[in-house]
Amino acid sequence: MNRETGRGPAPAAVRADRRARGDRLAHVPLTEAVPAPPPGETAAALQSRIEALDEAVIDLVRLRTDAARALAAQRRTAGLPAVELARENAVLRRYHAAFGRGGAALGLLLTEWGRR
Repeated sequence: MNRETGRGPAPAAVRADRRARGDRLAHVPLTEAVPAPPPGETAAALQSRIEALDEAVIDLVRLRTDAARALAAQRRTAGLPAVELARENAVLRRYHAAFGRGGAALGLLLTEWGRR
């Protein structure tokens, strides 16, 4: 979603300007957003870095899931619905804006795990 207008993808000129400033881009294929490896970094070093990042992502997903479950329990205790659909829709829009269709699927998966 275009942050300036709230509709459709940002125009190419806006995307290019954001790229020049180093901003995170909406609707840009991940290959464009991934920086090139440092010169001389070996495949083994890159694989090691990816494994460390995967572990960090796993830890963050667990933390997010635990926090979502705690929030749902607090809401139930207060007599409210466990899930606030408007907030979940905002999460899906945020992931979609960051990563496109696959991001929306990721956001949906994360919100579902928080409910279990």
